[in-house]
Amino acid sequence: MKLKKLPGFSLGLIALAVGNAYATQLLDDYSIISYMTDEESPIEIKDNNPISNGEYLTTEDESHAVKVDDGVTGYINNASVMTSGDGSYGISVDSQNKVLYISDSDIKTSGSVSDKENGGITASAVVSEFGGTIFMNGDNSVESGGAYSAGLLSQVNDSEKMVNNTRLETTDKTNIVTSGENAVGVLACSSPGESRTCVDAVDDEVSDSNSYEVISRADLKMNGGSITTNGINSYGAYANGKKAYINLDYVALETVADGSYAVAIRQGNIDIKNSSITTTGTKAPIAKIYNGGELFFSNVTAVSKQDKGISIDASNIDSQAKIALLSVELSSALDSIDVNKTTTDVSILNRSIITPGNNVLVNNTGGDLNIISSDSILNGATKLVSGTTTLKLSENTIWNMKDDSVVTHLTNSDSIINLSYDDGQTFTQGKTLTVKGNYVGNNGQLNIRTVLGDDKSATDRLIVEGNTSGSTTVYVKNAGGSGAATLNGIELITVNGDESPADAFR
Repeated sequence: MKLKKLPGFSLGLIALAVGNAYATQLLDDYSIISYMTDEESPIEIKDNNPISNGEYLTTEDESHAVKVDDGVTGYINNASVMTSGDGSYGISVDSQNKVLYISDSDIKTSGSVSDKENGGITASAVVSEFGGTIFMNGDNSVESGGAYSAGLLSQVNDSEKMVNNTRLETTDKTNIVTSGENAVGVLACSSPGESRTCVDAVDDEVSDSNSYEVISRADLKMNGGSITTNGINSYGAYANGKKAYINLDYVALETVADGSYAVAIRQGNIDIKNSSITTTGTKAPIAKIYNGGELFFSNVTAVSKQDKGISIDASNIDSQAKIALLSVELSSALDSIDVNKTTTDVSILNRSIITPGNNVLVNNTGGDLNIISSDSILNGATKLVSGTTTLKLSENTIWNMKDDSVVTHLTNSDSIINLSYDDGQTFTQGKTLTVKGNYVGNNGQLNIRTVLGDDKSATDRLIVEGNTSGSTTVYVKNAGGSGAATLNGIELITVNGDESPADAFR
């Protein structure tokens, strides 16, 4: 086979693989070694000398462009790596005692998954798996073009009862773009279930159980850069499996197409700080958590232009999800938080602002939801179809309810609840806040608007079906009317429980 320059490249090393023949060129003690082999090995880093200014291309299916030998710490600097075959990784580090450093390089794959029905292999760009370690620094470009491919993939499988913690970390600036359907920008996968693969949909109903203990971690950390997915049903960041961990810091994350979640979690953990998140397609929430997992946002601006904020669901009622939002501005076209079949703990802290375009802050259709909000602003109503919703407000939180709301239990500590707001329209019907259980006031404030007329005047109302305790200051604002004779007065607050101190509302 004759090696030749690739169009568009002017310098560097080139390796072209066609059929089952592989060409390999390495920098070994600063000399070029070129040879042919029919073994299934690509550009194979056999020693600790760096490969620099290189261009590497494979075209065959399941032929990864660059791999690292056992016991080797490899280096790739200023290289271009390309694969076009199905199931072909751009770069692969596939076991313990293998380490690869990548800097200032371009890695691109254009193939799709091979033999998806039988598990298959993705055509992912940079892959650390089964105990491998990859570090990326400098200015890197990562692209994947095929279906079910990932830009960065960290994965483990514990079926052999070995500890195979896997690491993939980037610093400085790494820009990731995927264009295929069902693709993922960054994917951490740790034993996602014996009947599932790493790239299966986060919310498929296939069992995610394993017959063995999951002990190994798949870690993926990205500091600086961007993630963009363009294909339908694609995820920006996906933590699939109980010990799948993703950390993003100073990253701009965007999904463009329909059905594309910015963040997807199935029993895993995703931590995002100092970043921006945008979804523009339909059925594309900011985050989807299925069958449990943990989500942490800090100093994040997140926008869903056509869908929900955070959606939590499960195939069973035993799942648990934890969400923490610190200094977060989260806005969505639809419900801010949508919960079903899951026990979910949500903390909204440190001057966070939550704003749904449809004025639905919470839609609980069958989960046990616990929300703690401190020093934050919550906009929108809480809907309770089934399950329980416990809401605790503290430290100057402001809840602008905006529509009829139902919660199971409510605590108002040093916070303000505005049952309705002045939208400039004639006040014809007030808003009702119903607490199906108990209400606790601890120096809380309740702002009510009412028309000063007869007994049937429009007014906001608080209905507590259980007991009340503590104290809440009630402010009533005239929403129109100059007063009229009443028989029983305008009822603002109703308590149906057995216990309610005389000064509970004052």
